[in-house]
Amino acid sequence: MQNNNKIQIEVNVKFLFGLEQGLPIENRQVTVKLSEQYTVKHLIEVLENMYPRLKENIRYGGNFVSYLNIVVNGCEVLPIHAGNREITTGDQVVLMYVGVGG
Repeated sequence: MQNNNKIQIEVNVKFLFGLEQGLPIENRQVTVKLSEQYTVKHLIEVLENMYPRLKENIRYGGNFVSYLNIVVNGCEVLPIHAGNREITTGDQVVLMYVGVGG
């Protein structure tokens, strides 16, 4: 008999600098379970399905807005590389807007 159990990972996601506004989450963070496609891109797609408002906040014309910053375990991941950046259990992903000082 074939075992069809998929490995499931848990990733902690934090929303900072207003990105969490309008989302039904507590303490600006959520834990997401993934059972396939362990990439930042897939994680964000799962989050967008969980929180449709998030998609409105981070995409324009289907693309990520230019002021979105993605950080995985303290290292920045450019949105165009999100499909290549793998994640695993225990990783901390931070989604935030990039601000401009003055």
